Amino acid sequence: MKERLDDTFNAKVDIVTSPDNIKYYSQGRNDYTELALTAIKQKANVIKYISPSYKDYFILCDEAIKQDYETFLLIKDSVSNYKQLGIKVIIKYPFLIADLAKEIKYYYFFWELAVSICYRVLWCIKEDKKELFPLIEKAIQQEPLAIVHVDSRISIYSKLCNIAYSKNKESIKYMDINCVEKYLVFEIINNEPEKVKHLDTSKDYYKEAWKLALSINGQLIKNIDYSSTEDDLDYLFELINIAEKSVPEIVDYPIVLNALCLENRKREERLISTPNIIGNNIHKLLKEIDDEYELLLKEYKEAIIAEMKEKPSINFNSIPDCPVKVKTAKQKICNYKLSFKRIK
Repeated sequence: MKERLDDTFNAKVDIVTSPDNIKYYSQGRNDYTELALTAIKQKANVIKYISPSYKDYFILCDEAIKQDYETFLLIKDSVSNYKQLGIKVIIKYPFLIADLAKEIKYYYFFWELAVSICYRVLWCIKEDKKELFPLIEKAIQQEPLAIVHVDSRISIYSKLCNIAYSKNKESIKYMDINCVEKYLVFEIINNEPEKVKHLDTSKDYYKEAWKLALSINGQLIKNIDYSSTEDDLDYLFELINIAEKSVPEIVDYPIVLNALCLENRKREERLISTPNIIGNNIHKLLKEIDDEYELLLKEYKEAIIAEMKEKPSINFNSIPDCPVKVKTAKQKICNYKLSFKRIK
C-alpha cells in the first residue's frame, strides 16, 4: 500500500482532486473513514477500492448508494447491512435487479421485491432465469394484465396466458398471438380481428383464423399476404366472398383486382394447354381474355396508387398506456413489508 499524505486536510484535498486516490491510503489510518466518505461523495464507485472487512464498510456502502444507486452492484454481499441496502435501492430503482448476479445473497428476495413494486421488471426474466418463473406466475395470478410485460419467448408463456385469461378476460389484449394456444388465438381475433395480421403463416389454423377475422371485419382483406394466397386462388376467392358480405366495395381493392388478374392468366393458360374444341373461335376468346386482363391490370395499378396515397402516417402518440396502473408509495411499502415477513 503506497501511503499518501499524513495530515487529514491535505489528504482530503488530494482525494477531492482525484477520488480514485483513496486506493492509495491505508485503511488502518484513524481518519480513513473520513477520507473514504470524502472520496465517495465525489465519486461513489470508489467503494470498489474499499475492503469489505473494513470496520466502517457498511457505513461507506450506505453513503455510496445515496450518491449513486448503481454502486450497489459493486458492494460485497458479506457486508452486514447488505439486505437493507438492497431494499433501499430496489424500492427506488427496481430495474437494477436485472444486473444482480445469481450468486448473491437474497437474490430471490430482491427479485420478489422488485416484481411487487414494478411489474415491468418481469420483462427482464428470460429463459436463463428459470428459477424466477414462479415469481412471474405469482404476479400473473395477482395481476393478469401484467402479462403485457412478460417475454413471450420464455417456455412457460403459453401457460401464463392461460392463467391470465382465466383470471381476467381483458388480458387477452396484451398477449402475443403467435405464442398462445389455438383457443386463445381465436379469442384474440374475436376481440381484435386486426391482430390476425401478425399471425405466423406456418400455423396449421392460419387459413381458419383469417376466415374468422374477415367475417368480423371485411376491411382486413387489404392486409392479406399476397405470397400466401397466390398459389391457392380458390382459398383467396373464398376469403373475398366472406369479406364482401360486410364490405361490398372490396371489388375495387388491389388484392381483389390482383386475384382477378391471376385468375384471368390461369384461365388463358388452361385454354391454351387443353385440346381445342371450339375451333377458330378460340382466337376471339383469347383476345377477349387478354383485353379483360389489360383492363384489370390497369385498374389494379390505379388502385395500388390510390391506396398508397390514403395510408395514414404513423402516430406514435396513439400507443396505448400500460394497463397495469402505477402503484402508490403506500402500496409499495405495504408490499415490501409482506414480502419481508415471508422471506424473513
